[in-house]
Amino acid sequence: MSAAGIEPPREMPQFWSFFQQRHMSLDVIGPPQSWAAPVARVLAPDGFAEDVWLDAIPDHVIAVHLSGARVSKVRGIGAGKGSLRGGSFALQPRGTDNHYIASGPCSFAQILINDTLLDRASNLVGQPGLSGRLRPDLIFDRSLRLNGLAETYVQRALTTRLPPTTLEMEARALLLLDEIFALHGEARPNKALRGGLPPRQLQRVTDFMREHAAQDLLLDDLAALVGLSPTHFARAFRQSTGVPPHRWLTNLRIERARELLEAGDLPLAEIALACGFADQSHFTVTFKKATALTPGAYRREART
Repeated sequence: MSAAGIEPPREMPQFWSFFQQRHMSLDVIGPPQSWAAPVARVLAPDGFAEDVWLDAIPDHVIAVHLSGARVSKVRGIGAGKGSLRGGSFALQPRGTDNHYIASGPCSFAQILINDTLLDRASNLVGQPGLSGRLRPDLIFDRSLRLNGLAETYVQRALTTRLPPTTLEMEARALLLLDEIFALHGEARPNKALRGGLPPRQLQRVTDFMREHAAQDLLLDDLAALVGLSPTHFARAFRQSTGVPPHRWLTNLRIERARELLEAGDLPLAEIALACGFADQSHFTVTFKKATALTPGAYRREART
């Protein structure tokens, strides 16, 4: 289950299949990791024009320009308003047109925001479902906070050297939804209780995280332990601990790795898996970022 209590997409979304049929290069990240809001990086080696137009796109997406030629809207809402370039974004609700053109090679990313995710998150904050009411005019504006949140979401999704955990991407998806609510005049999700989680609830959650540190934990599961919505829980946890849940879990994994490195001669690949890292490379990068030493160097130094 995802942060919003939903199943992630199991098949290629229609819009992304459409791009593939137009001979664009597509790299999809998220479904294997059960992300509620997966990402596709699209490369258009020759740009695009009318041959990729649709009068009504089949999915809600947030598009973020990555590199190359500007992407301009030439028909419909927002035509002539600006262009998609240098990290700027467009919120494209299902049913709106995609009458965009790019005169040369370019790449962009799209974050899939499906109906179930929107409506489930809306219900959690006592609002009617947003899936049929998304604004079609939120394009090109670099000043909106959603622009920066979407760009950061894509950057983390595309990171290979230090890949994000499912827990981190769930938290980032909640930030996107929070801002989408605000831009539609909806109440933001309830703020965390003053003082964060009560000590007993915090202990219950952290004990669970310690016991299952090697697993790919989900925000929805952690929130369910204390009967809170994922958004409320994430804020309360950070208020209590000073860090978001995914950072707390990473710190816990680093501490466990330190103990194993100091205690014996387990191969680094085995330590990586035992502590919940994707592989030895992921372990090495994360450990060095936290300690300024590679695991091998830490082990040697600990024994001198």
